[in-house]
Amino acid sequence: RALDDELLAMHRVMCSVRARRNTLSSISRLPVEILARIFLFHAYAEPAGTVEEVSSKDGDLQLPSVPRLGWISVTMVCRNWRQIAFNYPNLWTNVAFTLGDRWTEEMISRAKSAPL
Repeated sequence: RALDDELLAMHRVMCSVRARRNTLSSISRLPVEILARIFLFHAYAEPAGTVEEVSSKDGDLQLPSVPRLGWISVTMVCRNWRQIAFNYPNLWTNVAFTLGDRWTEEMISRAKSAPL
């Protein structure tokens, strides 16, 4: 148990150091409004819930369609980008019903009072 606690503490320290390092990158110096606007352009170019047809390598077998996260993938880049995207309601106004009920509810909730 003590070793697990120590590993957890080390993991938290590493996460903190990575977050501090990320703040030093040039893109992290962009104002929040600019990054949010870039995310909005990306949302138009890569909409969430776009269904991708998937075929086997030989092309004979048609696999089930897979909805893609599209622009939502920016929320997985770093903590700062996730926070910006989560707090910018206009990003969430194009609701992707193909991602399932939970995503639909989450997108509507994050859109707040922005028109859907």
